[in-house]
Amino acid sequence: KGQVWVFDLFEQLKIILGEGGESSATSSGIDMMDANSATNSAAVGSSPVTVTSIDLSLHGDFLLAGYGSGHVILWDILKGTILKRIVDLHSSSISSARFTS
Repeated sequence: KGQVWVFDLFEQLKIILGEGGESSATSSGIDMMDANSATNSAAVGSSPVTVTSIDLSLHGDFLLAGYGSGHVILWDILKGTILKRIVDLHSSSISSARFTS
């Protein structure tokens, strides 16, 4: 549904990032039943699509997500906000998105 679930090193769900620009912050210790409820109520835009590629920055602050719609979104995962959205480069699914040094 166009969502990226971000977990910490202790396998606790921290935030859910949606393709429509919405994010849902979660509390520590959330169980998967609560996480499923959170995603059902989180808005992910009018036409959610599949996440087809992700990459995490070297320091873990940013996440690059490619979508089946051809969109690429750079997320600040600490704040749960979109830093950059590219929507007009590809008309087909993004098969690989990577940070370079």
